[in-house]
Amino acid sequence: LLFTVSKDHHPSVWYADNGEHIGTYHGHTGAVWCVAVNESSTLLLTGSADNSARLWDVPTGNELMVFKHPAPVRAVDFALGDGHFLTALDNI
Repeated sequence: LLFTVSKDHHPSVWYADNGEHIGTYHGHTGAVWCVAVNESSTLLLTGSADNSARLWDVPTGNELMVFKHPAPVRAVDFALGDGHFLTALDNI
């Protein structure tokens, strides 16, 4: 799987082997600048100019949780083992 982000507010997922578009994740209201997927490709984490990081269920596309921040989220990543994650803000 290949995950992409863009200024259109919608992260997308594609089959890496043939480029077929699988789906789009709807919920952000600003440009999405960063994305991370967990080791088993079941959870997706996105960061956006809308001052939020969002956790998604990859297979269903459902938004699981919204994490509000005081500034745009520029970087996200899962920790080893997927038990924690990190976000970095624009104002740091």
